[in-house]
Amino acid sequence: LSKYIEMVPDDPDGYYSRASVFIDIDESKKALEDLSTVIRLAPKDAAAYTNRGLVYLRAGDYSRSIEDSTTAIRLEPKDPVPYGNRALAYEALGDQKRAEGDRKKAEALEKAAKPK
Repeated sequence: LSKYIEMVPDDPDGYYSRASVFIDIDESKKALEDLSTVIRLAPKDAAAYTNRGLVYLRAGDYSRSIEDSTTAIRLEPKDPVPYGNRALAYEALGDQKRAEGDRKKAEALEKAAKPK
């Protein structure tokens, strides 16, 4: 992936793929760098915000997790994942009311997406 990024440095897909690997092997700092590059290259990529928010959540940076999750929700309001991530961040900050609201929204979106 790094070789591909060297060859095509303006393609956000290479950075996104490498960030996914970094997330899987718990290399948060490197994942954040690559996801930030994806966002710089493709600022409307909701998945990049969702995943960067997840990395911030795991690192205990709840305010940044909420910020990125909120941006992901604005870009892709029918995706339940950023609602779930944001619920966990709110919960960690002691904001049970917002956490419960986001949890319910995530559950409703998941239920609506399931085939009947």
